[in-house]
Amino acid sequence: MKTLIGSSLAAFGAALLIAGMLAVPGTAAAQDGDPELGKRLWLTTANCKDCHGSLANGAPDIAQEPQGYNLRETILTAEEMRDTVRCGRIGGLMPYFQSSAWTDRAPCYGMIAADIGNDIPDRAERMLADRTLNALIAFIYRDFVGVALNLASCTELLGEENSRCNAFR
Repeated sequence: MKTLIGSSLAAFGAALLIAGMLAVPGTAAAQDGDPELGKRLWLTTANCKDCHGSLANGAPDIAQEPQGYNLRETILTAEEMRDTVRCGRIGGLMPYFQSSAWTDRAPCYGMIAADIGNDIPDRAERMLADRTLNALIAFIYRDFVGVALNLASCTELLGEENSRCNAFR
């Protein structure tokens, strides 16, 4: 009996170890990211604000760009948001931001590019590595999701003199 239990525990432990090794790289909780790096990316490098707006309220900074979702009101979990940024949206306007997305190494929504053909989302202009993707998601969840949009949150993000904050004065 003792040997049977020991063998079962060993098999269970081995299964957990294998499952951990097979996990998609970079799927650590977005909370592990550096929100300060994410803030710098949001303000300077990532083009998220082109569609979602500097204030992440769905008001695009560039009028010619499509209107993105209001990230302040998202119902996505941090991991779902990470997958959306990494893989884009099938049939939507959200591009994918990781070069490994839609490959055998990093499938998206359980599929690779060959599985969906022409329905694959567009490739973003800039690709994000796991570290920068996690940082961006950590920032979005710290500063936007569930955070009221007002003068204080606007000036905290964009600075006292930014004209976008005038609407809250």
